[in-house]
Amino acid sequence: MINEPIWDLRNGDADDDRFSPKGRGLRSLILSAALEFNYLKALIGFVTLILIPALLIGAIPPLVFTLGRLKLHTATLVPYSPVVAVVTLSVLLGLALWLGRPLFSALIDKFWHLHYSFVFPLFVASREIFRSVAEWFPGQTDAWETLERRRQLGNIVGSMLIAGGGLAIAASVGLSTRLQVAGLDRTSAWALLRTTLGNAAVILGLSTCVESLYWLWRELKYRGGVRDWSPGSGTIAPNVRVAHLSDPHFVGEPYGYRMQSGTGGPRGNECIREGIERLAEIHSANPLDRVLITGDITDAGTRAEWAEFAAMLEPFQELKSRLSFVPGNHDVNIVDRSNPGRFDLPWGAGQPLRQFRNVLALDMI
Repeated sequence: MINEPIWDLRNGDADDDRFSPKGRGLRSLILSAALEFNYLKALIGFVTLILIPALLIGAIPPLVFTLGRLKLHTATLVPYSPVVAVVTLSVLLGLALWLGRPLFSALIDKFWHLHYSFVFPLFVASREIFRSVAEWFPGQTDAWETLERRRQLGNIVGSMLIAGGGLAIAASVGLSTRLQVAGLDRTSAWALLRTTLGNAAVILGLSTCVESLYWLWRELKYRGGVRDWSPGSGTIAPNVRVAHLSDPHFVGEPYGYRMQSGTGGPRGNECIREGIERLAEIHSANPLDRVLITGDITDAGTRAEWAEFAAMLEPFQELKSRLSFVPGNHDVNIVDRSNPGRFDLPWGAGQPLRQFRNVLALDMI
């Protein structure tokens, strides 16, 4: 009888490949994520991040218009000179602004949340798509200047498309300065909802147009880059030996698997340990001045992964004393490495906790 194990669990299994693009095809990846996605939290996030801010923003024009009419009407009822009416109107307006300051701040905050939750991703996606398409045009050369001009052209097309789309939405919907609330018994909730959402679409459309043009102007204004860098004149500084490590993706258990590679890539932290040991040998032969580690340091920003990172560096005090590191998206954004489809609400403790772990890790190391 051959005494062989059925399967060595240290080699991983299908669960480690579930969310790995290399472990399965795109169709399987999308299907598994769709089945495990938390739709309830996604719905709550949509309502709180998009729908409610849109309703609040859409209610601003009719509320401001109605408030202005009421204040003007109140001021004109004062049986004195026009000067008294103007003073009364100013006092009433100042009082309204002072009392409504918290509401105004909240509305501004909601406006920018809505922009960066909905509008800005559309702008970035459009810009990047057209930049990529511009690179594929026939006749492309290897010259960096030609490639950069093509990218700038794609940037202009993508930005103008978003700006034009925002302007078209604003022009087609039209701003409403009145909410028919005088007869609520004859006004349907859908009519009120449609008015406020229509106003929100107009405001967002106009602001999207303005911001897209502004972002485009900022990018076109930028000239030069790292490729054109040259040291300035002056005293020549001594050479500095720097070791740069990137994306180690520490996992929190000896036989853990990385989220992105699954069983098809490096397993556990042994490969990282070997790299640090090799770096220590290099340092012993010719000392390093700095060791830089750029994120992703951990695979999912968990406490155990940061502890593994700190524990692995403990025997290498010489390298540790020269270490600087910055977090990456896996250190602060990933919610659950076993279920990336879960939706993390902005007011939850998850992301602030992961960000705070970076501070704690810096303090430890």
